[in-house]
Amino acid sequence: MSLKKRLLEKSIELLEKRGFDRLSFREVAKECGVSHNAPYSHFKNRKEILEEIAKIGFLQFREKIDEIVKEENGVDRVLEIGVFYVKSAIEHKELWKLMFEMSANSSNVELLQIVGETFQVFTAQLDGNLDLALQLWSTVHGFATLYNSGNFDKYFSKDRTLDETIRDILITKIEV
Repeated sequence: MSLKKRLLEKSIELLEKRGFDRLSFREVAKECGVSHNAPYSHFKNRKEILEEIAKIGFLQFREKIDEIVKEENGVDRVLEIGVFYVKSAIEHKELWKLMFEMSANSSNVELLQIVGETFQVFTAQLDGNLDLALQLWSTVHGFATLYNSGNFDKYFSKDRTLDETIRDILITKIEV
């Protein structure tokens, strides 16, 4: 495995353990058994490394959406994408934080293209209805953000599973 790939994999692993704000590339290099300057032989700066991690996260997310699109039909596709979105954001909280922070503040053409294409795949499931796509995306992103902040437990019904709750919320948006 190339050093670049090892550095990225270790960065993602440590990101999930330590958090986005506490990710240290000195520690990444040490864990990979290389000098603290070694990451910079593959990346110009910290931002470039973080953008590469964000690309990996969005590509993995996109792959799963493509699988859902192949397996599900109609409204079920949209519901399953929504459930996957929230669960992925909860399970990979720090990676998601990094993905959206980096894509919001990036001029990296490749990263922005991946994000745009992913959103287009989702929008296509709604017959190109951009307004509905933005509403649903805002809903699942907001749901995941509230859940991850720890504020959601006060309002979360214990009578339904997380999946059921997400589906119920999304179906009300789709049927309106």
